[in-house]
Order: sequence, then C-alpha cells, then structure tokens
Amino acid sequence: MNKTIVSSLILLGCSLHAVESRIEIRHREAGGVGYNTGYSSLDYFLMTEGNAEFLLDLRGHVFNNGKGAGNAGFGVRYPIKDDKYLIGVNAFYDLRQSNHLFCHQVGAGLEWLGQYVDFRANGYLPVGTKKVKKTHETKTFDSFSGRNVYIQRKLKAALPSIDAEIGTPLPRPFYFAVGAYYLFKQTESSLKVGQALGGRFRAEVDIGRYFTLGFAITYDRIFKTRPQGYISLNIPFEKKSCKKKDPCAPYERNLRRVPIMRNEIIPVEHKKQSKDVITGTNNNAVTFLFVNNTASFPGDGSFESPFSTLIDAEMNSAPGDVIYVYAGDGTARNYDQGITLKDKQILASSGGELVVNDVVIPPQTPGSKPHITNINKTNLPELTVDDIIANRGNTHIDDFFWVPPWEYIFGKGLESDPFDFAKDEDFVIVQPERVPIDLGQVAIIDNYQPAPPAPTPGSTAVLHSPINVMDDY
Repeated sequence: MNKTIVSSLILLGCSLHAVESRIEIRHREAGGVGYNTGYSSLDYFLMTEGNAEFLLDLRGHVFNNGKGAGNAGFGVRYPIKDDKYLIGVNAFYDLRQSNHLFCHQVGAGLEWLGQYVDFRANGYLPVGTKKVKKTHETKTFDSFSGRNVYIQRKLKAALPSIDAEIGTPLPRPFYFAVGAYYLFKQTESSLKVGQALGGRFRAEVDIGRYFTLGFAITYDRIFKTRPQGYISLNIPFEKKSCKKKDPCAPYERNLRRVPIMRNEIIPVEHKKQSKDVITGTNNNAVTFLFVNNTASFPGDGSFESPFSTLIDAEMNSAPGDVIYVYAGDGTARNYDQGITLKDKQILASSGGELVVNDVVIPPQTPGSKPHITNINKTNLPELTVDDIIANRGNTHIDDFFWVPPWEYIFGKGLESDPFDFAKDEDFVIVQPERVPIDLGQVAIIDNYQPAPPAPTPGSTAVLHSPINVMDDY
C-alpha cells in the first residue's frame, strides 16, 4: 500500500513540468507537543508558477504505536520583487487517531518568505460532532468516604492553539527558527485542560541535496520539555534555476522549495483527576447512607461508621439518597423491619453492581448478598399487609436475598434462595392463607425474578408463597 502511494506521487511529480514539487519521507523521534511517541511521515508538496502561485500539501503520518494522522492543505503565495520574497496564506484540514478519540481540526496560516528572514503564524481549531469527538471523558469508581462516593475522572481533549516563529536560512546550509505557541483552554468539559504558553526552537542542516537533519525543542507547563530529532529524505521535481556552464550565485535560495511550516499533529492533553464526588441534579453531591448489621450501634450512616439497622437508614434519609446495604453477617439481623423508600431513592446491595450517573460501582462483597425481611415490622396494626420494600424505584432487587417471614421464623432455607424451587418449577406465586395472628399478616415482593423491570415510581408490590406453607409445619 505505502509503495503504491510513493510510486504514484513520484510519477505525478515527474509529469508536472510547470511546477515545483517534491516528495519527502521523514521520521521524528520522540514525542512533541501533545503526543508522546515518534512518527514517520510521507509528504507531497506542489507549487505552481505565475503571478499567483498555488500550493498543494498532503501529509500522512504513522505513529510508533500504529495510530495514524494526516493533513491536507492548499494555499497561495504571491512573488514580490522578482521572486526575492513570497507572501502566502494557507488552509488545512487535520485529523488524528488516538485511543478513544478521533479528532479533527481546521487550520489557517500566514507566511512571509525571504532570502534571509522568514515569518510564519498559524491558528488551529478542533472541530467535531457526536461521532468525531474533540473530547473523551471517563468516570471510574475510586473509593467510599463519609457519605460520598469518590470517582476518578480521565479526560482526553484536542486543544485549540496558535503559534508563530521567525527563522533564517543563514549561515548556509543551516536553518534556525525560534517561536512561541499558546494552547487554549478546552471549554467542553468541567476538567480544566489547556491554557498554556510555550516556546520552541528548531534547527536544520541540509546534507547535500536530498537529506536534512533537524532538531527541535519545546517547553510549556503541560507537556514540559520535549526534545525531538528528525531526518528526512527529499526528492525534488523542480526546474533548474542555473543553466549549464553558467554557475549560480554563491547563495540563491529557491523559495519554491520552502515547505509550509506548521504543527502537523493535533495536540491532545490527557488529564486525570481523582477524589471527585459523584454528583446528581444541579451538580449536587449524591448522598450515600451505609448500613452494615455488624457495625457498632448507632453509627451515623457514613462509610467509616455505618448504621447497624436498615430502619435507621430509612429514618435518617432524604429523597434522592442511595441506601447502600452490606451483606454483613449473612443473616437478616437488623434488616428485618422492611423499608419504604422515599422519592428517587435507591436501595443498593454490596453484592451487586451499582450504576449512578454513568459511574459503575463494582460489588464490594461479590457473591454475598444482604438478607432482608420484614418479620419485625412494628409500625402497622395486626393483620395489615406490608412489603419488605415499598416504592422500590430503580432498585435492582435481584441483588438482595429476600427472606420470607416463615423461612425467617423456622430458620429454613437460609443457606439458599427460598424461591429457587418455585422458579425452577414455574409455579405461580400466591399468598399463604394463614399465618400466626401474633405475627401479623406479612408479604414479600411482587414478580420476583432475576433483573426485573423497574415499576412505575411510587408503586408497591407483593410477592407470595406458592403453597399454604403453614400447613406443612
């Protein structure tokens, strides 16, 4: 593939007799502003002749890690004073492939080229849609602390920028240039990226007609000091400015061979920030209340000092809170009074995965679920039906072990799911006809099944036994 491209460009250059053109094969090592690895390039540059001289500049790059980048540009240069000077403008479209980020940008440049002094200035603006991103942000669980969950945020962002430099081709065959650049703040994320001023120096030396060695060094507060070396093979296709037996002047710079100098790689900043709180509506922190039946009484609901009973969490919670229940000692002790959730609350299990505002909180006790029942519910009259959980909202009930009251009373089936037999046999779950009067009439949860769909907020549900359980005892 690459050989075909090179051959095609060479043939194209040879066929264009009325223009100056060249092919350049180049390698840079190591990273520079906004990239951390070296890369290899194949460039094609073409310039017509006339009162207005048009340019075409095509570049393809492959980083050492296999990722790609490219540039496609055009411009116009105007000769001044018998080609002693050229003034030009150009426009480019750039792209870069990075992990989780495929960014594009547009750029524009201004240049003044002379026999002894050059000046250049360029501007770059990332562009993007939902499919072509300028930023990519991830949020991952970090830790619990107090009544909060802390996350680690990682952001990749393509940075808008400008640069300018002044250079000289003296003494021959060297070229020296010094300049500055500014990386603007990227405003599409709450994480601060960009906003840095930098400086750059570069030097080149022509080794014969076809080879160039170069060195560049940059510094800014984001990417720090970045030294870089490069070597290029230049294959020109140009008209001779000197006839045979008519020696050229000691120094006559061919301005048509001067490439467009600009940042050809889109700068991408990687930003990582830990200890951010998970936020919800109006960017307020989401409150977590922790419950563990092995904790010391009374506790304050924090991660360090959790509530020891589920009813404490219910009484001290507010709408929108997450009540996070640990498996504890593996029994329903202190989890046996049921719970009624307030508006937009979630009852979360340490045995299952929890997703809050796109942040995945992994199971803290994988394979071990909290056991919950309502046998000791005391705030209702006798024979009044009440649920183990009411107004469950988005609670994932399959992450809990719901203990029916009769199993809790007789201590049966606690080592396994008491409804396994019913689910295996596809029994319809019905309520027991009789329970002891002094225990009150109780109920469990409706439509018990793995990962059930969430009901309409505010609704309650009831799960019943498939047989007249008390007749068996």
